[in-house]
Amino acid sequence: MKIVLLEPLGVAKEIINSHAKKMEDNGHDFIMYDQKPKDVRELVERAKEADIVILANHSFPEEAIKECKNLKFISVAFTGLDHIGLEYCRNNSIEVRNAAGYSTVSVAELTFGLIISVLRNITKCDIATRYTARGPVVDNKALAEALSQGKIAGAGIDVFDIEPPLKPDDPIINAPNTVLTPHVAFATKEALERRADIAFNNVFSWLDI
Repeated sequence: MKIVLLEPLGVAKEIINSHAKKMEDNGHDFIMYDQKPKDVRELVERAKEADIVILANHSFPEEAIKECKNLKFISVAFTGLDHIGLEYCRNNSIEVRNAAGYSTVSVAELTFGLIISVLRNITKCDIATRYTARGPVVDNKALAEALSQGKIAGAGIDVFDIEPPLKPDDPIINAPNTVLTPHVAFATKEALERRADIAFNNVFSWLDI
């Protein structure tokens, strides 16, 4: 089968090569790209002949998947799947697996870091918040208003309604007693290596090798 890594996974090439060797030793073709595709058209050009694709958080919408006539399996090196055309995959027997749990430790570490950073600036600890879950869970506009009105004493945030960078006029940027990080909790060296291992192991499991 033809297996394509559509974008870099943020790990050393030696790690990718070790996984590639296992696939090639079992008679499969492996192609990797070390830069993100510029647009959906470039993504399709990379994926259109593939039986299996591996990607992280680059959008892979229905209109792109439709053009990949051989596609049977998508290994997503990410926790969320909202950037994948899942309904089309379900309706066309294309299996999708994610990399669940790869960043649990690193997210917990940043969460405690945010708590400490916020508490340095406030004393009303019972109404502080810290937020490292999925972006849409919290209404950031409402949170900014609550912070400005003193209803919440402080907030530490790593994920937002949209992926960073935020718009300059986003109210959360100038809200008082906030510590903001640009969705980086998942991106430690150890977490990214674990993510790559999970993504490739999902492929190996599907191929039964």
